[in-house]
Amino acid sequence: MNPMMVLCLGQARAIRETAHAWPPVAVDQDCSLLRLCEVLRDSATGMADLAARIMEAAWTTLFAKQMDNPQGQGEQLDGLLRAVADSFTKLEALLKRRQAAGLAVPGLAPLAQARAILDRLDKRFREGWPYLPPEELAEIEQARHRPRSEYLTLEELARGLATPHQP
Repeated sequence: MNPMMVLCLGQARAIRETAHAWPPVAVDQDCSLLRLCEVLRDSATGMADLAARIMEAAWTTLFAKQMDNPQGQGEQLDGLLRAVADSFTKLEALLKRRQAAGLAVPGLAPLAQARAILDRLDKRFREGWPYLPPEELAEIEQARHRPRSEYLTLEELARGLATPHQP
């Protein structure tokens, strides 16, 4: 894991934990919390830019055929994209709660633009990276050890029963 990825994951965690620790709307009257909302929004938008740089560097390395383990790198990138998306979801929920309660929120346009960037990064990764999620890999590994009979169609099974092997 490179330093940019560590930083990005750290930012995502900080945003998630801050949103989780936020006081209930009834107590959320402190105007310094509005400034904290602005800091969180700006941190999230910067995190999206950092994630875009990380993804671009990964794609460049992959296309240059300089990546030893695309599956392993894919796991890291998948974790990164999920962590960043989760932090955005938590922050958006926090800001919507404040807004619904009539409390001031910072401008949301930069956050919406950053979310759109993240969605595009995620879509491109899911459609093009040579990566299988761990649960799919486990399923493939289990399938390798299944007896062939588990893969026969009914037609093949019937044909096999109709013409038994003669010893």
